[in-house]
Amino acid sequence: MGWFSKTTIVLAMMLIAACGSDPPGLFVDAGTDADSDSDSDTDSDSDTDSDTDSDTDSDTDSDTDSDTDSDECDTTDDTWSSDEITAGGYNYGGFIGVNVYDIQYAGINAWHGLSVGLYDLGVAAFNLSGTTQYATCDTCVLLGLDCVGQDMENCDQLFLGTAGIIDVTTVNTTQPWNDDIVFEGTDLFLEEVTVNWSNYTSTFVAGGETYCVDLWSVDSPVEDWN
Repeated sequence: MGWFSKTTIVLAMMLIAACGSDPPGLFVDAGTDADSDSDSDTDSDSDTDSDTDSDTDSDTDSDTDSDTDSDECDTTDDTWSSDEITAGGYNYGGFIGVNVYDIQYAGINAWHGLSVGLYDLGVAAFNLSGTTQYATCDTCVLLGLDCVGQDMENCDQLFLGTAGIIDVTTVNTTQPWNDDIVFEGTDLFLEEVTVNWSNYTSTFVAGGETYCVDLWSVDSPVEDWN
């Protein structure tokens, strides 16, 4: 469990989501023809029917589209600020991956951590859409807020990345890890979860918060964690 395990992706970030009905038509008494002619003026009142145009103001209802933005976040970071970045590569029985931990200090003893575990390693753009489970994801982004200690097991809140892109432009896919890892995370959308650290299974928090990171840039040496 700690910094070297695949699913721990503890990217420790130290301190480091009315149309109205038309008005009824005007009817004239069929027995008073002359009157009805003069009443034709009242027929011109049918112009009031044209007032139904005002009913087409239902266009204003379309403004609700802006309220249904599925990626609307409770908290948004335009750019993730890094205080300390650590990246480690490993090879466990032929399984190669890289974990990146980006820490943001949040006080004397607390930190926020943004991490990514790349378990389908290579130079590519990895889409987080469809990610629902921390224990089984191939590209796992995890955010911990107000964490203490050495890993994300002791964070006040955890968030799993379920949308966005991790675009890797430089990374070694074999040992030794003698190159930097370079990537950008864009439009990251994270949802609040809890994690059972005994098996790394995550569960979405009912009514939980959301967190967005518009841009996360990393250029860091990769250490050998084996």
